[in-house]
Amino acid sequence: MARTTMAALIAEMRQLCMAEIDSYKVGMTYYWSDNQIEDVLDRHQLFYNHVLIVPELQYSSTGTAVYYRYVTGVTKWEDNTGGTVTYLQDASGGTVTGHTFDANTGVFTFTANTTGLSYYVTGYAYDLNKAAAEIWRIKAAHASIAYDINTDNHGLKRSQLVTQALQMAQMYDGMAGIGVTTIWRSDVNPA
Repeated sequence: MARTTMAALIAEMRQLCMAEIDSYKVGMTYYWSDNQIEDVLDRHQLFYNHVLIVPELQYSSTGTAVYYRYVTGVTKWEDNTGGTVTYLQDASGGTVTGHTFDANTGVFTFTANTTGLSYYVTGYAYDLNKAAAEIWRIKAAHASIAYDINTDNHGLKRSQLVTQALQMAQMYDGMAGIGVTTIWRSDVNPA
């Protein structure tokens, strides 16, 4: 069963990919369940571990500098239901409370002025464009067995399904960010 914290991302992927529940069947498998979409999203997740985030300077009505918002600079985070999936820590590693988190925009909003203290985020964000491109490629592969039919001056060009799905995959590939990976040699101490 798909994680409840992924509901908003799965719903958005359904829109990007026209991937309705049980929209078609290949063999004995129906596509697209929440689990199938979540599996694709998980292949395009980005893990952020104790990453410093930026406080946004604002001014109160008296002209005093205040800090209520912290911007991660990353969008499309896994939902923070319960504060256990994406969370903030202070410099000592303690979990920070007293804020809300907009998983769509990646912005933490505190209920009180933080005076610009340093906070660090840990959690998962997702590249929806890369995931959408993968789903469109899978849809193209599934449609590849369709063939064109011409009878009595009527034609069904089902091969267009493949062409259109591949065009959508190419579009989302073009919108996706570049990938960066850290590789550690096992024979060298990273410290």
